[in-house]
Amino acid sequence: MLCPVADGWRWLDDALRERGPAGVPEVAAFAQLLGPVEPASALVDIACSRLGVAPGGLPPARRLVNRWPLPDVFPGLRRVIRAPAAVRSLAVTPDGELVAGCSYGHVLGRLARHPDRVAGVAVSATGLVASTSGESVRLSDLRTGALLREVPVVEAVCTDVAVTADGSLVAASINRGEVWLLDAATGEVRERFAAGTLPQAVAVSPDGTWVAAAGFDYDIHLWNGVSTVHDGHSDVVYALAASPDGALLASGGDRSGIVWDPRTGRRVATLEHGADVHAVAFSPDGRLVATAGDGPVRVWDARSGARVRTFRGNHRAVWGLAFGPSGEWVASGCDAGDVRLWTVEDRSVRPGGTARRSRWGGAVAAADGTWIAAIRDDAVELRDAATAQRLRTLRHDASALILAAARNGAWLAAAHTDRTIRVHDPHDGRLLHNPTAGGRAAALAAAPDGTWLLVAGGHSDGWAEAHDLTAGELRWRITPPTRVQGTAIGRDGTWCALVHEDRISIVDGTTGALRHTLDTTGTSAVTVDPCTDLLVTAGADGVRHWDAESGAVRGRVARSGVGRVHAMAVSPDGSLLAMAGWTNELRVHEIGADRPVAAMRVDATWVNTVCWLPDGALCVTADPGIYVFTLT
Repeated sequence: MLCPVADGWRWLDDALRERGPAGVPEVAAFAQLLGPVEPASALVDIACSRLGVAPGGLPPARRLVNRWPLPDVFPGLRRVIRAPAAVRSLAVTPDGELVAGCSYGHVLGRLARHPDRVAGVAVSATGLVASTSGESVRLSDLRTGALLREVPVVEAVCTDVAVTADGSLVAASINRGEVWLLDAATGEVRERFAAGTLPQAVAVSPDGTWVAAAGFDYDIHLWNGVSTVHDGHSDVVYALAASPDGALLASGGDRSGIVWDPRTGRRVATLEHGADVHAVAFSPDGRLVATAGDGPVRVWDARSGARVRTFRGNHRAVWGLAFGPSGEWVASGCDAGDVRLWTVEDRSVRPGGTARRSRWGGAVAAADGTWIAAIRDDAVELRDAATAQRLRTLRHDASALILAAARNGAWLAAAHTDRTIRVHDPHDGRLLHNPTAGGRAAALAAAPDGTWLLVAGGHSDGWAEAHDLTAGELRWRITPPTRVQGTAIGRDGTWCALVHEDRISIVDGTTGALRHTLDTTGTSAVTVDPCTDLLVTAGADGVRHWDAESGAVRGRVARSGVGRVHAMAVSPDGSLLAMAGWTNELRVHEIGADRPVAAMRVDATWVNTVCWLPDGALCVTADPGIYVFTLT
């Protein structure tokens, strides 16, 4: 547990000693956020953030410290394990080891790597592992990881596998409308069953007395001495699971899960979801069934259909579910490459579920540091920057896309999907202006004096407009030959930068006339240094400073270290640059330095937005919500 925190192990050891056994789960839950990260001191910052304590006794260093409560502390979360790639299937061994089938042929566990994407994996009580990457069914020894035999699938694709408790039989769904029942000892096909159109999932009872399959014909196909077909779903069925005693069958698909009696085909319970169900699993005692698909993991009473728990924290679609051997925890594997363990009996998770998890987008901060505005779901939410309390929510019929705020704090603008730009007074929520843009906006920027607003976008052709908010009219409109994907306005408002894929256009802020172009490659983010008025760009050619007036390159600012940068901001005093790419890592650099002075990881797929507060605090938005860090 302590190995990743290489430079802070003494402090972490002391912290755990002080907290006792209660501190171990806290560290375990965020272990996936630790190392490797640069600078190494950021490992301690991450641990401090998770534990909510100060790193006493460590040498002075620049550190990111929580100002707001962390939005990614998910109730019931026991631990997160990073998988090599997106998780497509999941199983648990009798002693509690996880076996995850991933995209790109990876397997989490000691098994040999597959040649292709792993579509299904199953483990017997005796240690036989059945898995498939499509072109074959592979049977492996769990103890040694050795491949025992491989059964080829000719001119078809195997979509899923299941295994009996004693490991003697393996069921495999074949996409040409068949289910094979294989002898695990020999690899021979004992029986073939017709399984409708493109079966996607298969299940077999622990004693091998019945087999079930389902897929694109929406029906449940059952074989228990006779062949029967049962309808209940109205769309594709993605998942099947047999209860440990073979008395129940669970299916998941069209915004619901269904529990069946496999002997009679009778429906026992219906488990209503808000989105498609991709994975189902029974607890070891058969009392509970878990379902997941769109992110949340829901746990139900298998007989009554009553919802027992809802766990939120998966950042992408879930395709794998499995209970631990004792039923104490349930594991979920998702497209983000995470396997998350949830404590089933955690009483902090309200029975019957929790509120729907919000989607968070971009954010801006008031120039005086009093409030932060962020896109939450389809609306704009304003919060007190000091207390994190919600001040008000600005709603509109269409979804908000991007935000901009006047530097004098007089207004907050939001571009919406219906092409309207709604400009509000952030102090009372009044609508001040409501101009209509020439298309769906991809970029928005506020003039320094607050009198006009720049909005831009486009598809194959680009467009950019300056809206005069004082006169209530369009100041200018231009149509560059390619899409505008980012904007920035100079400190005095005399020039604007329009970002295209292969160049940056510098235009006159008063007329929109083209002054000159900057030759760049793959520019993904721009901002303006508030002290020097230099333009900062991030792209395939690095992070650079430009003199926008002359078009000259002033030098390289930093090495990103986070891949393709899509969010960045310069600190109010011009000394620091915060950057984020399509990862869950935030880095802070001194201007002109390659090595970061501070870094932080959040429990999210990626960081959406970065902005500075006037006192030097950093505001970050990501999947779970808003983070505010103080740089000490």
